[in-house]
Amino acid sequence: MTTPAAATSTIVEQWAAQPHISARSVLVTIIGDTLIPVASSVWMSQMLSLTEVFGFSDRLVRTSMTRLVNDGWLTNERVGRQSRYHFTELALKESAQADGRIYGVDEANWTGEWTLLFLTNLHANARQLILDDLRWNGFVRIGREVLASPSSTPEDARSLCRLIAPDSKPAVATASFADVEQLVDDGFFTADSDGADIAQAYQQFITQHSPIDLSKVPPTEAYALRTMLVHDLRRIRLRWPDALEAEPAIELAADRYAKLSSAAAPFLSELLAVDYPSAMHARFGNS
Repeated sequence: MTTPAAATSTIVEQWAAQPHISARSVLVTIIGDTLIPVASSVWMSQMLSLTEVFGFSDRLVRTSMTRLVNDGWLTNERVGRQSRYHFTELALKESAQADGRIYGVDEANWTGEWTLLFLTNLHANARQLILDDLRWNGFVRIGREVLASPSSTPEDARSLCRLIAPDSKPAVATASFADVEQLVDDGFFTADSDGADIAQAYQQFITQHSPIDLSKVPPTEAYALRTMLVHDLRRIRLRWPDALEAEPAIELAADRYAKLSSAAAPFLSELLAVDYPSAMHARFGNS
């Protein structure tokens, strides 16, 4: 049974109200998926329009934008009575690295190797900045001052750390773990990194997104549903390498992303004052 199109606005607000969904994380998805492909900056008024459909208050959005400035993702300027936010090199680089993981359609090819970052020798401020930032980019804590990622290369990890905290020089290594599930049980990995749940995570993704009827979705809701689709997929694909369980979910995402992009283009063109593409290049195999 599909969900009536008239109910999509309710679906979007209910999705955004889930405990694990934060306004800051949704803004990161919006910036990477919707804005960076067509713009180098965004007005606060535009961001408020882009987040209104999720039910976020203006105050929450403004606070989240301030956090992204503090995190090094944005810089801001006042133009008359308006605020404009520019995307930093860190935002562009992290988004570019994430794109290959989120929108990639290649078959599973993970070698089982993890990239490790040891933050022991860093000043407390630099260490906290890196910990706060990299948890949005597929890194999980396996110790008090150790981060691990199955999707970031050592070179990418070093590059990100230099952008986050320019004077930081964390030790970087690679490793393979014989039994990740046991390490999770022993408390080395954060709870949402349990590899045993990857198939369940992809199935939940399919269960949530496949019933929604896209035949008559208005442009605003189409944009929101596309953001939801990418955000949910990001949570899985940045934390775990490609797996055979991913294939049905990626096929679903590719089909729905194309349909939603076409439907959302009129809304985004008008709001952002650009000729917004109805098909996004290099996403889910789109050439």
